[in-house]
Amino acid sequence: MTQPPYTDQQLLELLSNDSPKAMEMIFRRHFAGMVQVVNRMIRDQGRSEDLVQDVFVKFWKQKDQLNINTSLKAYLRRSCVNACLDDIRKQKKMKIVNTETILPSAATTQPDAAKQLENNELEQLINETIDNLSPKCRSVFILSRKEQLSNKEIAEKLGVTLKTVEAHITTALKKLRTVIKNNRK
Repeated sequence: MTQPPYTDQQLLELLSNDSPKAMEMIFRRHFAGMVQVVNRMIRDQGRSEDLVQDVFVKFWKQKDQLNINTSLKAYLRRSCVNACLDDIRKQKKMKIVNTETILPSAATTQPDAAKQLENNELEQLINETIDNLSPKCRSVFILSRKEQLSNKEIAEKLGVTLKTVEAHITTALKKLRTVIKNNRK
């Protein structure tokens, strides 16, 4: 008869005794889910995997100093979100749309090519405006509009108050409205 799988708490106890097997089990159990979390924020599978792998390496290196007050999954999720936000800050320029939708094709011969070009320019302007938001405001806006999380879910995910989330969304929308209004003139 096989032994039932370890709980996360049991794996953490084994990990505190320098068990590489426990780390491997934690990695196998949570890696894919954490990659999904990060990939929803940055929309780049390879970079998401790299960021999550870095989180696990840091987790292993700091295993002796870990103080997890929540579930292991919640701790890893928070670590991954923080790593992602740090990466976004470092990048300073996050592309939300694919470059093919920004750059018009030279072979476009559709009668509404001018309209498509105008739409692409507006889309690029909107993305630049989003890129220029503060990192926290940009993250909140992306989680709200791209991932369609509720304000409460965003507040919990980022560890901020509901009012902070609402303020960031209001700021982002106000800037976007101004850009769109100025572009339509």
